[in-house]
Amino acid sequence: MMSMLLFCAVTPCSIVYRRFGGGCCHHHQGDGYSAHGSTIQKTATSILVEAILATLLIISRNGNSAVLGPVPVEYRSMADCLTTVSGRYFPAGHTLVFSWNSHAEEKEDLHGAGTWEVVETSLLARLHLSGRWPILASRTTDGRDRRHPLDWGDKHGSYVMAVLFQNNDEERALRHARNQIEELACLPSWNPRARFVIVMTGQDIRNSQRGLIKVILKELSDKQVLNAIVLLRPSKPFSDLHVLTWFPFTPPSGRCGSLKRVITVDAWMSDSREFSLNKDLFSRSVPKNLGSCPVKVSTSHFPPFVIYPDKSDATISSVGGVEIDMLRHISEAMNFSVVLPPRADATDSKLENGTWTGPIGDLLYRRSDLALGAWCFTLEDSLKVDGTNSYFAEEFTWFIPRAEMYPRFLSISRVFAPDVWLLVFVAMLFAGVLFHVAALTQTARESDGYKHFTKCLFNAWSVVLGVGVHEMPRSDVLRGIFCVWLTYALAINTVFQTYVTSYLVDPGHRHQIDSVEEVIESGSEVFVADFLQDFLSDDLLNQLRSWRNCGSAKQCLAAASRSPGVVVLSGKVFAEYDAGERSDAFDYHESSRDFLHSHIVMVLKKGSPFLDQINDVIRRLVEGGFPAKFYKDIVSKTKLKLLPEYSDEYVPMSVPHLQSAFVAMFVGTSLSLVLLACELLLKRTQAREQT
Repeated sequence: MMSMLLFCAVTPCSIVYRRFGGGCCHHHQGDGYSAHGSTIQKTATSILVEAILATLLIISRNGNSAVLGPVPVEYRSMADCLTTVSGRYFPAGHTLVFSWNSHAEEKEDLHGAGTWEVVETSLLARLHLSGRWPILASRTTDGRDRRHPLDWGDKHGSYVMAVLFQNNDEERALRHARNQIEELACLPSWNPRARFVIVMTGQDIRNSQRGLIKVILKELSDKQVLNAIVLLRPSKPFSDLHVLTWFPFTPPSGRCGSLKRVITVDAWMSDSREFSLNKDLFSRSVPKNLGSCPVKVSTSHFPPFVIYPDKSDATISSVGGVEIDMLRHISEAMNFSVVLPPRADATDSKLENGTWTGPIGDLLYRRSDLALGAWCFTLEDSLKVDGTNSYFAEEFTWFIPRAEMYPRFLSISRVFAPDVWLLVFVAMLFAGVLFHVAALTQTARESDGYKHFTKCLFNAWSVVLGVGVHEMPRSDVLRGIFCVWLTYALAINTVFQTYVTSYLVDPGHRHQIDSVEEVIESGSEVFVADFLQDFLSDDLLNQLRSWRNCGSAKQCLAAASRSPGVVVLSGKVFAEYDAGERSDAFDYHESSRDFLHSHIVMVLKKGSPFLDQINDVIRRLVEGGFPAKFYKDIVSKTKLKLLPEYSDEYVPMSVPHLQSAFVAMFVGTSLSLVLLACELLLKRTQAREQT
């Protein structure tokens, strides 16, 4: 029954049993994949179920199945070594991919030990019995369409490639290895940073034939796979295994990621079933010190993140910007030299022939190792390149024209709200009434000036204006009321004088449009940068009465400065930098509610070995607040360029500032003249009536 159970685990078939809590996974044989369970429950019921399924699987092979026998003697040491390596270095719980080529299934005797299928299933069975990983078996076929819609959900944790070498046919073995590498690289969960073990089966490999191993490792390095070892049987001794690998940045094995020589790191002793030296087979592939190795960086002019000088042949020392400053610190920490390819101003786009342009194309076609330029990483980008940790956040919001200013002749009146002004005058009238009533009740002691209501009203008004009254009150009652009114007038006058200067200088703005709902209601024209158009929903675009794509962010802000009244959707960082660079930048209001937050990253080739170390340096720079400091330094320099235009913080008060004061004087003088004319006319009329 146990042999049937193993057969269920390793035999390619049309329906495969995958143990995740007892569930089943159906998969078509034509796709060349089968999923295997990683746990075997020790209950009698589960064993019975597995036995029944195994029987059905054997029947489904239509008699073309071979009952799994013992591991051939020649491959027992290889199976033991593979089991030890996988148990020691492969992460538990992550998918292990076992790959072989279908051409290797031809019935060829291996020194009388049986067919290749027996060796293949024997190695796979040993891995399966470990019960530590879900196993994905990949059988490669020449000429297949390598498009795989299925995704197992997690990145692969490790790979085992079985490559058959027979009859001294190096070309055939290399073709098998290339087919497997291409097949694995097309999987959705392909992980070039995982650990790879290449098992060379078949005949023994002589020292003169080890160039084949170098070519296979070179093929893997072209796919950014650096953590790879090769298990092979040398021609002598017969039963011992050698473990071969290379170190990309450690001479003489490698130099700056280029393969120079394959070296033997350890040997497996078949008798003792252990490694002779017991070295770390997957040591650190990328050292902390890269020894001034060149790293090509693709970028374009995108201030304030990347600022190119006017000349095209720029070097890292002549280019500025937030990301360039970050890059300098990263290169110093990792000790690599930055090489800037020709300036790339082309945007990332896919041409009709399927090729990519811009920084994405540079990374895909190995013209550069790293790309930067205010990269807002998206899900579509993650399918083609790898992104670093975020080190800067860009906030995209609506830049709305500022509301119109209030007329300056209303500056004084805007110190208090209309209801406050009304209460002040009502209180002044009430104080005049109290003065008059208190004076009438104290007829013996009070002066005649407070016995007239108009004089009491003028005295109350004089106290508010801070002007002395003609006569002081004499009675105690009137003096008490007068002191209360004096305190009230002092408070009102102090508040008025405090704010009146501010309103004279800046009269303020009318109601400011702030939200997107108010933008829609206003019917204003909206400018949208091209890269933000995809983030706008169709419903929002339909609600906007007038909108258009204005090109890049710089073009949008320039167009807005020439077209007053338009609303611009752009980033805050770039808008602040552009306002410092341009003297004709339009006066805008930032919406209090941001439209979109985007995290800026650097991008690398898929599977780049530099990702972890770059992320480590970026994390330390962010924790130290360096990106924000780099940005503030750049913005402060742009503001210093315009400093002569704004050198005086205080400006002299001019006639426009004092419009409200002159208007108040003109209205008061005009009213006085009218009242004087009326009084003179009244006296003349009374004189005529008397005569």
